[in-house]
Amino acid sequence: MKSKELKQLFSRQRKLMKAALVINEKLSEVQQEINTLMLRQISSTTPKASSDKDLMTEKEVCDWIGKSKATLYRMRTYHKFPHSKIPGQKAIIYSRKDIEAYIKANQTNKLY
Repeated sequence: MKSKELKQLFSRQRKLMKAALVINEKLSEVQQEINTLMLRQISSTTPKASSDKDLMTEKEVCDWIGKSKATLYRMRTYHKFPHSKIPGQKAIIYSRKDIEAYIKANQTNKLY
């Protein structure tokens, strides 16, 4: 009688172990999807190489350097932050290469 109970317990254990393996596989798949999505999100929020997109909008510059629009305006007005105005329009554009050079030149002054 004890051996029959023992066999049943072993059978139950095997079934639960198989279920645990399936759950582990599913968890691994979900974790892989999470990692993929996080990498996409990180790569979309980090600045791209200057060769990808050299011209930037005010919002893109603010997001990139972590400053507000008001701070960016003061930097343009008082600290000669590099920018260009499109003739005949209100839009102001920024060159990533010029901003990188400005930041390197002014790292000790903390003007960015």
